[in-house]
Amino acid sequence: MRSVSIERSIEILRHGGVIVGPSDSCYGLIGDALNEATVQRILAIKARSPSRPPAVFVPVMERIDELVVLAPTSRRALLSLLPGPFTVLVAATDITPAWLMGDKGLLGIRMVHFEPLSILLRESGLFLTATSANRTGLLPPYRIEDLADRLDIELVDGMLTFPCGGQPPSTVVDVTSVPPQIAREGMHGASEVQELLEEGNGANRHSV
Repeated sequence: MRSVSIERSIEILRHGGVIVGPSDSCYGLIGDALNEATVQRILAIKARSPSRPPAVFVPVMERIDELVVLAPTSRRALLSLLPGPFTVLVAATDITPAWLMGDKGLLGIRMVHFEPLSILLRESGLFLTATSANRTGLLPPYRIEDLADRLDIELVDGMLTFPCGGQPPSTVVDVTSVPPQIAREGMHGASEVQELLEEGNGANRHSV
């Protein structure tokens, strides 16, 4: 697998390709989340069931409405947690692509401030997949040298070799439950999530 520039990465993504690139946590498999064939390819590389689709990185909060119609309570919770080290699960709706819903009818949303991922999102104009670059059952790769042992790197179209953020995996929060429930612990535990939700200052944490 060859190393590619940010500019070349954007070209690959716009043409439906898949790259390995850094996220705020580990290296991930990145592709156009609205391209069904691309998402299916990523799941095949990971040997992962379509019932567990990747979450989606959104470039700016105001574009979430292109993916899902949010209930008011879900929107408030989303604004309280993002941007940040969270994957927020919301109820999929009629406008949500079927290949992003999974068997539970949920859509995972991520928004982070991490370069160069933010550049890829901004310059490509795409919603990008958020999933670690490893086969199912193996540990996420936090170093370039880990990649060869975690997946078949020849199956992707290039690698963006900037260092990853190195944070633990995102905390997954299901905001369709009342109250919201943690589906997977990450950097933040239940008490910290609850504190953020209670503060309700999400609208002041970013531009909408």
